[in-house]
Amino acid sequence: MNHIKYSQDNLGLVLRLGERVNVDLNERQAESLVKYSQLAIEWNKIANLTGANSVESYITGHVIDCLAVVPFLSQGPLVDIGSGAGLPGIVLAIADPERYIALVEPRGKRSRFLQHIKMQLGLRMIDINSQPVEQYNPSRSFRYVISRAFGPLNKFVEKSIHLVGSQTEVVAMKSRIKLSELSEAEALLGPARCVEVSVPSYDSRTLVFMKKT
Repeated sequence: MNHIKYSQDNLGLVLRLGERVNVDLNERQAESLVKYSQLAIEWNKIANLTGANSVESYITGHVIDCLAVVPFLSQGPLVDIGSGAGLPGIVLAIADPERYIALVEPRGKRSRFLQHIKMQLGLRMIDINSQPVEQYNPSRSFRYVISRAFGPLNKFVEKSIHLVGSQTEVVAMKSRIKLSELSEAEALLGPARCVEVSVPSYDSRTLVFMKKT
């Protein structure tokens, strides 16, 4: 791992907020999350990764939101659709470095950023795919198909349904969800289970879980 300076204040922030969302991070994981956040802010100037304008706001606005998913996931390979800056895929890879995680991100600058993060942080179990999800046809099956910012739930399900096997669970990270989106997604895949999640600095966060019926 290349040496990147990090702020002790931000390190403490990650550890404290991790506890708030019931994720027990060790110091190395917390360091990696801070370094990832620093690199995201640095690359934001050329890759338009995020609306956050500081490392602290990236941590409180994005990283902790992604960590909040960790307690709801069991073991098994995962694919992050429309990964963007690596949310949630990079965060989940740092929290669980032995899990195979595929990141699907068609935009060139963002996928190059993800490759840079993989090298900088030594995330050997992630696989970055720079193509639209409709063209992504992996040889393996996944336990989870997840997205944080793909768009409407029904569109996420429609475009990624070819990745959903009998043992796969679709997970959508949402703030508020429209009933029309939910009903259209359920028509495509099956009944949804919505779980309200408490995330610091967020008024409302919901995880939508769906399985093929």
